[in-house]
Amino acid sequence: MFVVFSSALSAFLAYALPKIAVFFGIAILSTAIITPIFEGLKSKALAQVSQNAGSFLNAFELMGGFDCISIIFSAYIAAFALKAAAKAAS
Repeated sequence: MFVVFSSALSAFLAYALPKIAVFFGIAILSTAIITPIFEGLKSKALAQVSQNAGSFLNAFELMGGFDCISIIFSAYIAAFALKAAAKAAS
């Protein structure tokens, strides 16, 4: 019985590990790329409203602007990771 379980586990790991590695690799890479882009866009937006930058930033945070942008970026990252995992499966 242990032989059957170990062969099933090894088959599952051979199937799942490449997909998991692709997903985490894309997530780590996109985090390293998107965070500087997001910070650059944030600084440009704050430079445009330089007189009222503090109040703009507080209002934007209060409305959940940064959370909204991070959720949108995360959704695109997840979609890209799932497409890459589907390509790796085939």
